[in-house]
Amino acid sequence: MQRSTAIRRTNQNDSIPRKASKPNKVLNLKPKKKTKPKPKKPNKKDPKTMSEETIFSKIISKEIPADILYQDDLVTVFRDINPVAPTHVLIVPNKLIPTVDDIEPEDEATMGRMLVVAKKIAREEGISDDGYRLIINCREHGNQEVMHIHMHLVGGRPLGFMLKRES
Repeated sequence: MQRSTAIRRTNQNDSIPRKASKPNKVLNLKPKKKTKPKPKKPNKKDPKTMSEETIFSKIISKEIPADILYQDDLVTVFRDINPVAPTHVLIVPNKLIPTVDDIEPEDEATMGRMLVVAKKIAREEGISDDGYRLIINCREHGNQEVMHIHMHLVGGRPLGFMLKRES
């Protein structure tokens, strides 16, 4: 079979000339070498690769000391070690739920308990009358630092705007 840059026949018995789609193209018919995929390194911010232990899990189980204000069968509340306001506590579910996106329908009671306990702690801390802020961050863009869902209860001073407006 002859090659032509202008026309090619699809087989020798084919009498209809066809335009060559890409003249002078050389096909590489050598099989590609199979390479093993590199194993993924655990990403501390990816819930799919994180371990079952977080610093919050260790506080909940009292392996790490913390100023625990409240604990029941669903949630644990303790003071933040880097407070941004006179009152800054973390409300954490005892069950490891990495992010808001990982909440399942069976977690509804736990999530509701977090809000009820936030109200209770705000009253005990004396900040409920003037107001306070509840914050749950989710993943990288939400600035979630520990991949164990937690709610910040912050108050005791005016907190200003939640986010800076883009100019």
